[in-house]
Amino acid sequence: MKTVATRLRVHERSVTRWRKSWHEGGTQALLSKGPVSKEKLSAQQWERLETGLRRGPPAWGIRREPVLDPGTGQDADRPAVPHRLHHRGSGQAAASPRLVGPGPGAAGLGAG
Repeated sequence: MKTVATRLRVHERSVTRWRKSWHEGGTQALLSKGPVSKEKLSAQQWERLETGLRRGPPAWGIRREPVLDPGTGQDADRPAVPHRLHHRGSGQAAASPRLVGPGPGAAGLGAG
């Protein structure tokens, strides 16, 4: 079980739970039962968020010090944004840029 858990990058308890479900209910028992919680953002809110993220921090009045990739010297966060948007909700953690603070005339996403 530990080897499987390590290879799948999950906790050993998850593998044990999956194995028990499979043993009791076959492959049908392993099918997704849907999201754990209700989606907190509407489709329109996701669209606004994605648009705002693509525009980047300066569009919102936030000055930002880039997090540089030591291998390339490039801004490590910029290429990851489309990937993060595509895989939102997957639980993948990533480094965030260091926010310096809002500049003059900063505007937030607001209610929508």
